[in-house]
Amino acid sequence: MNIFIVAFRRWSNRISLAYKLVPTCYIIWLFILGHRLIFYNISTGKCTAQTGTYARFDSFFEVIMSGLCPPIILLVLGTLLIRSIRRVMYRRVVPIGGVADNTIINRSVLQQIDAQLSVMVLMQTFTAIPSFVPYGAELLYSNLSQNWYKSPLRRAWEAVGIETIHLLSYFFFST
Repeated sequence: MNIFIVAFRRWSNRISLAYKLVPTCYIIWLFILGHRLIFYNISTGKCTAQTGTYARFDSFFEVIMSGLCPPIILLVLGTLLIRSIRRVMYRRVVPIGGVADNTIINRSVLQQIDAQLSVMVLMQTFTAIPSFVPYGAELLYSNLSQNWYKSPLRRAWEAVGIETIHLLSYFFFST
């Protein structure tokens, strides 16, 4: 297992790999979002999806990409980061020859860093969830209820709710 980890680190620390990954990421995101370059129209000063089946698909796509993926990715990467820091703490070897005090001090510093990092990751995740999930729910509701009859009062309340959710979605980027 250690041989695989060493070989993987050696493979992933190459500059040539970075030069290949940058255009690859660009091409992948172009494939993921390129349909919008073709199927979007500018009408009434806003860039919107063409009506019909594509508009429904685009709404569900936006719910997944904007409402669900960011909190899930933050949660997974945050968990992996905390696990990595904790593994570094447990990998510290105490020497036999009497320099244990230095290692204990270093372990204490690592524990403080671990605690601070854990709080930072948790706060970022707890900030991401109320920022992204309501936005995804609002998109889903708007898509499902676009053909429903709504009174002017209900449309006004929904407009207030939508603007509040849009304002809340900026909260993550301000932290």
